[in-house]
Amino acid sequence: MHGTVNGGRRRGRQKKRWDDNVREWTGLELRNNLRKAEDREEWKAVVNRSSAAPRPIPDLKDRLNECPLFSWDVNSH
Repeated sequence: MHGTVNGGRRRGRQKKRWDDNVREWTGLELRNNLRKAEDREEWKAVVNRSSAAPRPIPDLKDRLNECPLFSWDVNSH
């Protein structure tokens, strides 16, 4: 009747909700994301800019050419 519950909270931080993750990844509130999702092209742009979007991995040849240990032209071998 008094609105109290026996026991206490669990230790540690609160669990993240799905919308917390979406907000963190996109930098936008959920209602703004829902509006942007209505336009497919705009939503693709939001997803590509998000912090969770995978980044392209450079080609091995490009990485070897940038490395100072490998100063020769990889394409000539």
